[in-house]
Amino acid sequence: PNRTINKSLENVSLLESDKAHLSQYISGDFFWAKKEDFFYKLQGEKLQASAIIMNSKSGEVLARFDGGNPKNNYFYRSIEAKRQTGSLIKPFTYLYALDKKDFHPQSHLNNESVFIPISETQIYSPLNNSERYKGIISLSRAFTLSQNIATVSLIQDERWGNSDWRANLNELMSFYKDLGLYQDHNKDLYPSFLLGSEEESLSEIVSAYSFFSNGAYITKPYFIQNIKNYQGYNLYKTNFDIKFPPLIKTSSFFQIRSLLLEASNTGTAGRLSNLPYNLKGGEYRDLCYNNLLKVNHQSCFGGKTGTSDERKDLWFVGFSQNFLIGIWMGYDIKRSVGWESSKLVSVFKSIVEQGVDYLPSIKPLLSPEDQPFNLEKREVFGNRACSHQTGEEFSYMIYTEKDSKKNECEIEEEPLDQDYGICECKVAKEIETDSNGVIVKEIMGYTLDITYKGRLYENLEFFNNLLECNRDKKRFIDRASGVRLCQ
Repeated sequence: PNRTINKSLENVSLLESDKAHLSQYISGDFFWAKKEDFFYKLQGEKLQASAIIMNSKSGEVLARFDGGNPKNNYFYRSIEAKRQTGSLIKPFTYLYALDKKDFHPQSHLNNESVFIPISETQIYSPLNNSERYKGIISLSRAFTLSQNIATVSLIQDERWGNSDWRANLNELMSFYKDLGLYQDHNKDLYPSFLLGSEEESLSEIVSAYSFFSNGAYITKPYFIQNIKNYQGYNLYKTNFDIKFPPLIKTSSFFQIRSLLLEASNTGTAGRLSNLPYNLKGGEYRDLCYNNLLKVNHQSCFGGKTGTSDERKDLWFVGFSQNFLIGIWMGYDIKRSVGWESSKLVSVFKSIVEQGVDYLPSIKPLLSPEDQPFNLEKREVFGNRACSHQTGEEFSYMIYTEKDSKKNECEIEEEPLDQDYGICECKVAKEIETDSNGVIVKEIMGYTLDITYKGRLYENLEFFNNLLECNRDKKRFIDRASGVRLCQ
């Protein structure tokens, strides 16, 4: 009874609530959360996790994990805990851009700096998790590398058709709600919303991702098939809860699936690239490496990582055509986990490897018969020397409209460099600009980085601000690192 629990909490301190309806109390290793007049006992200082494994065709939950001690846990984190979603929301944003706006996988996006006025005194300027600022980047590579600045720049791009970012966000929110997300949201929207600043439960995220998995509709998770009495009569039977999303062009869906697969081969979920190779002794090699992408790229498992602000929430949702697995990790009392969400990709791999005989059948997410007639496969080339890596050439496949330009480079027929998003990667030239020892590295007129007094700066605007700061003794915060450089 509540009065019994309240009596045991007489000598504990009340903390500031994360939400208006939630009161938190600390008591040793546990804290109590009050929601709708019911108290839950949570383990605030212990790292927690939740997971849902679901048949994406029917919505049947095959397994669920809610963290804590199962014998003494009445808080179902996978259903009741709402946390910031991070980059898990990005696939829906990019799907909308591909389907409803004039974007395609090779569209150029701004990935250098974005400044959005929130009010007369506030300006929003996001950072990339990698702390690298690459000027111009293609949409496909921005998605694969989960670039924050490029994602936010979508709502300022002229191809969106509206210069009012608030109206553009409201348009996106309507689309998200049609997919079953953020049903309770009724607050003002801010650009950080595009990076997953709003909260949602794992079960709702898994439900929305079922559309990417089964390719036709959204399924709601259900946990009980039926209840019978001792005579065998049905007292309760689940009615499958299926929701059809807004009308999406077949070509747009095929493109977003290919991008999710690319993220699982060369992007933030790249640890999945070799999953089918050794699965059940190589039984799935021919099926999953089917040349719909590159020869050595698998097409059976897609997925997306997500990380909230300060790494307080780690997410991964991975899927094949018939099932999906959603995983969350974090603390009940929100604080940094300190890891990258890519670690959860390894958890997904372990579940599939150990449970493959108990999961629905594994099938490729892309197949030749599903390829829309108006799309063609193109190989995109680049050179990692541009990103200070090995210098080896690399490439991957994208699907784009047959009548679209091969790329958006100034030099005709030159391939895009997918790390810097510029035209063909040539040898960088260094220019010593003045007596201060400033070295500017350029490729084809694009500034790659600046070396000043032994420190590397990857953005000319940051560098100019730094010099002005040194001259005027003003305070300047380097957005690439968050460090106050002078004051």
